[in-house]
Amino acid sequence: MTTPTLPSRPLDAGSPPRPPRPDGSCATDCVPLVKRGHPGALELLGFVPATLEINGPVLDRTTVPFGGNVRFTASIRNVGAGKARLAIDYVVHHHKANGSQTAKTFKLTTRSLAPGETMGVSREHSFRPITTRRYHPGPQAIALQVNGVASARAVFELEAPGVGPSAICRS
Repeated sequence: MTTPTLPSRPLDAGSPPRPPRPDGSCATDCVPLVKRGHPGALELLGFVPATLEINGPVLDRTTVPFGGNVRFTASIRNVGAGKARLAIDYVVHHHKANGSQTAKTFKLTTRSLAPGETMGVSREHSFRPITTRRYHPGPQAIALQVNGVASARAVFELEAPGVGPSAICRS
């Protein structure tokens, strides 16, 4: 796999070049690279590798009904000697129809942590039907991505539509 290079122009080659930003950053152009954890793009935006202790994500359930939600929590501690500026995302590894998984990255927050400081993060992720994504039942996973480095995955099962407590017919 090759490492992508930083964009020198907009990622959409069909559009005219954007004028340079006053601060010289490429925040908008770098979004796809930041979501993939590209070290150069992260460094350009001020997010450098940090020495962290990540506990989580911890899920509130191991089985999620189709159309339901899963909530996760995690804690991040700066165990390094200096202040750490963090870009914190979470990645949902969706089960595909062919049995493989595909990752979708979502922004959580950006934050600075002093040495020894700990912060908690939590989020609820919905699996309700939407027009832009098709959910397939089976094993899914959630992981944190901090400054481009992925944490361990927390695995859960997405139930098929019509299965589980939400499928009980109430008369």
